[in-house]
Amino acid sequence: MVAESLAQSRAAAIDSKAPYPKIDAYQITQAYASKNTVKINILYGGNGRIKPTMAIKTASTNYCRNAELIPLFKHGVNYLITIRDVSGRELVSQAITEKYCESLK
Repeated sequence: MVAESLAQSRAAAIDSKAPYPKIDAYQITQAYASKNTVKINILYGGNGRIKPTMAIKTASTNYCRNAELIPLFKHGVNYLITIRDVSGRELVSQAITEKYCESLK
């Protein structure tokens, strides 16, 4: 129950600022919560300097190292980052959980 309300709060905070300014060819377009998971959709405009597979790996690592997010993982909040092309097709996605973060150490 706590994880679900934390996820709702985080998703609302992220989504309230969407769409975000583009970084390279990437732009956060939406965030929402589903149970204890914050789902973040990122639009990839194509022709970026960084490939989507590398971008999601870097983002995932940054989430795992973020001092503000570490306590949320410990409370059972998860993230799911999905990168889509301009047609809406999923290019790559990554679930970020406490277990996933520990596997990076």
